Amino acid sequence: MFVFKAAVLGGGTMGGEIAQVIATADIPVVVKDVDQKFVDAALEKSRAVTKSQLDRLVSKEKMTQEEAEAGLEEVMGLITGTTTYEGFGDVDFVIEAVP
Repeated sequence: MFVFKAAVLGGGTMGGEIAQVIATADIPVVVKDVDQKFVDAALEKSRAVTKSQLDRLVSKEKMTQEEAEAGLEEVMGLITGTTTYEGFGDVDFVIEAVP
């Protein structure tokens, strides 16, 4: 089965980390929560985890800082945050991460 787009219901820490893993696999992902602050928290968590992983590769000299910065923007470009169900019509699967 091919996955072309995914969604995560529920932002925050867990939703952000799930979205980050999906985006790292080069799959666009939508993160939805009822409040924008939770969406923002998910996006920030995704950014922090990705940056940490890429910084580790830079410190091991497996990639340059410029490559890491480009990689961070590439991964974050695949994650979209929303408070509505717009964009859910064409997802292949949804992961629920709400408390």
